[in-house]
Amino acid sequence: MVQSVELLLDAAAEAQIRDEWERLIAAGLPSQGRHTSRTNRPHLTVGVAKQLMAAHEADVAAAVSGRLPFRLRLHGLLILGSGPFVLARAVVPSRDLLELQQQVASRLPRSMGRHDHQSAGAWTPHITLGRRLDAAQLSDCLATLLPIDELESQAEAVRRWDGDQRIDWLLP
Repeated sequence: MVQSVELLLDAAAEAQIRDEWERLIAAGLPSQGRHTSRTNRPHLTVGVAKQLMAAHEADVAAAVSGRLPFRLRLHGLLILGSGPFVLARAVVPSRDLLELQQQVASRLPRSMGRHDHQSAGAWTPHITLGRRLDAAQLSDCLATLLPIDELESQAEAVRRWDGDQRIDWLLP
């Protein structure tokens, strides 16, 4: 599994993303809302590693300390992959967001397990709506969700997700 560092949205934006998840479910489509774990919530992943030791976590926490909150702007829909697809909300890459992501990425262990798509300069900021979509499902998702309005939000907290233990916690 993976270890990740994620930004959490304000309550209004989280509710809007959850509504989009529910609209996909109501249409019988893949949706992040189908994951019933208590830790499942809309988030923006800013760093991923195969392993993240306590020293790395402390370094990440120190690097992001005092950077929140800051404004996030969620734009339209984004399609990732070449099939199966991921459908996501695009997040406009502001200076605050790019600087925070670079600080996190530079502090994660550089190992075979590091995910290159999370490296500084290779990262696409997004909030996942649905995964593993085929072309027909992707078309149905677009018909279900469009038109979609821009959404203003705040990055309010940084959390750690431990995919091995399936637990999360907020970083100070």
